[in-house]
Amino acid sequence: IYVAHGNAGISQMVECVNARSIEDMLAFAAKESIDLTFVGPESPLSAGIVDLFEKEGLDIVGPSQAASRLESSKCYAKEIMRDLGIPVADFEIFDDPDSARDYVRSVGYPVVVKADGLAAGKGSLVCDDVAQAEDAVHLLMEKRIFGDSGNKVEIERRLYGRELSFFCFTDGNSVMPMVAAQDYKRARDEDEGKNTGGMGAYSPHPWLTEEMSQTIMNSVVQP
Repeated sequence: IYVAHGNAGISQMVECVNARSIEDMLAFAAKESIDLTFVGPESPLSAGIVDLFEKEGLDIVGPSQAASRLESSKCYAKEIMRDLGIPVADFEIFDDPDSARDYVRSVGYPVVVKADGLAAGKGSLVCDDVAQAEDAVHLLMEKRIFGDSGNKVEIERRLYGRELSFFCFTDGNSVMPMVAAQDYKRARDEDEGKNTGGMGAYSPHPWLTEEMSQTIMNSVVQP
């Protein structure tokens, strides 16, 4: 088993290789006659690693570059969900910071301000009040802490409650649910601090019932 590019924590279990670009990964997989590649991070998926491997006849598990846009663009994903009738928080999309600030001042409830593009899991800024929301718009769109990912923002109503991550395998036609997980994204205890790529997670999820799982399949996955 090889991992690109790996880290010290798993280097005792697998062989880590210094392949950073998707072209380097393709060259390594071809040279070593790799039987199957699993893609974890969203960056190589959005760069088209699956399309590249399949073009060269190499087996790989992951969504195509086009399908990965559901992850690489929050604005695109939310518009798709709205068009399909999938229940989501009320939201609006902005490419102008002044319009975004006017919106957060007008809505009358806490919001989450999200960079449209990839930000290593840190692009969602959860706000308690208008001042925090205005600051989030400034950080993403004017200070550009995530670069071009903040060219557009999606601003949605903040929802409260328990969170779960629901995963599925699909070949584009049939869908098979995997085991759900509980992810802890905030940097500090008691759901405080900035969003991160994930401070920790565990699976299976303790309160996901079969009825809830079926509801998610029917109202979110299948549409």
